[in-house]
Amino acid sequence: MDKLNMQTTNIVDENIKHIGEHIFEEGVLERELVVRKFRTTAADGKLYLTTFYR
Repeated sequence: MDKLNMQTTNIVDENIKHIGEHIFEEGVLERELVVRKFRTTAADGKLYLTTFYR
């Protein structure tokens, strides 16, 4: 069941990314106005660059 849930989550994530790129390519939204990059510290102590969409 966990494997199915993870596969479903990955499919949804990929679809959202795909739709998001088309929004920017077609000029519906301007990337500079709605996207911001943040550095986040994870539980492993490493810094990761994350993308935040508002």
